[in-house]
Amino acid sequence: MSPLQAMERSYATLKQLLREGRYPPGVRLEASRIAEELGVSMTPVRDVLHRLVGERLVEASAGEGFHVPRLREAALRDLYEWHSALILMALRTARSPFAQDELAGETMAARTAQLFERFADIAPNREIRAAIGMLAIACTRFGWSSRKFSSL
Repeated sequence: MSPLQAMERSYATLKQLLREGRYPPGVRLEASRIAEELGVSMTPVRDVLHRLVGERLVEASAGEGFHVPRLREAALRDLYEWHSALILMALRTARSPFAQDELAGETMAARTAQLFERFADIAPNREIRAAIGMLAIACTRFGWSSRKFSSL
């Protein structure tokens, strides 16, 4: 496998594991252990962890390495406010009706991701669509991956 293929496969897999809640908030992400689990060297895993820091799905601390962000009230409030503003923009500018049929996902995370996709689908502005597409991923930072919102 080429280095680029190893990195892209590692990126997709680790991002999915984070979305699924495999690594709970606050847990340290050890590159050597992840590399072993994924069957790749540490180099692509380190690259992936840095990429995920850029996406704010992972945090890095000097001397402490990488870890999954913890839930903080102020950050959660900011995220709710951001979600609300984006969704309202999408609904205000929509050129087609919002589909209100039942969501089919097995977990709250899957249903939430579907809901955000629907909001993105109706937004005519590609920047709004891209930002809404990141909302479900942002929820991962707070461990919403497979839990119900009522448990927060």
